[in-house]
Amino acid sequence: TWGAQRPRSEDIVVWTLWLAGGLFGEIALGDGSLYNGRAKRLARGGSGLLVFDSEGRRQAALHGPLPGFRQDILMAELYACWWCLRHIGSQGGHFDTDSQSLIKVWHSGPARSCDAFSAYSG
Repeated sequence: TWGAQRPRSEDIVVWTLWLAGGLFGEIALGDGSLYNGRAKRLARGGSGLLVFDSEGRRQAALHGPLPGFRQDILMAELYACWWCLRHIGSQGGHFDTDSQSLIKVWHSGPARSCDAFSAYSG
C-alpha cells in the first residue's frame, strides 16, 4: 500500500446540472461513499449532492472525489454538506442525509463540530 498514489489535494467537482445564478435553497440530498475502506492508505472517498426545488424539479447536481489525506465516510458526508452550505441561498434550505454520524456532529453544536483538534472541523 505504500506505493499507492496519494489522494488529490484539490477539489475536482463535476456539476452535471448547474442552477442559473449559482445559489440554491430548497431540498438537498447529500451522500458520501468510501471505496477500499479496509485499507486506510488505499481508501478513497467521494460525495454527491442533488438539489430539488419545492415542486420536485432538479435544480443542481454534483459529484466528485474527496480531496485531502483523510479519506473516510464521515468526511465524505461532511463534504457533500459543505457543498450544499457553500451554495445555499439567503432563504435557507433543507439538507437530508443518511449519515447518523453527521447528524450527531451537527446536533452537538459548534463546541464539538468546530473544535480545533477535530479532523472534521474546517
